[in-house]
Amino acid sequence: MNVFQLIALHPEKDRLNADGSLSVYKRDLGVFKALESAEKMIHIYAADNDTWAYIVKERILDDLALHGHFKQISSFRSYRSYFSDGTLNAENACDDTGENLWYGR
Repeated sequence: MNVFQLIALHPEKDRLNADGSLSVYKRDLGVFKALESAEKMIHIYAADNDTWAYIVKERILDDLALHGHFKQISSFRSYRSYFSDGTLNAENACDDTGENLWYGR
């Protein structure tokens, strides 16, 4: 069974780095059985928070196998990023084990 882990990225506005960039911190917002539930939580959370972006990782629940070309335990099966308003930015259907390889550019 696959689940969807939702993470919010917040800028640390009071911590400007020497090179002019901002640091961010992550906040876990939950694990959901369906992508639609994770996306719904994005909209609920975005209404009251100053979030920079969101990440949804598709993960395997109770994964007891090594996967793919690299024979690894999967830390994500797919990866999606969302803008602060909850609209989809990008989707990566490739995993981190080499099971679903990326052949594009």
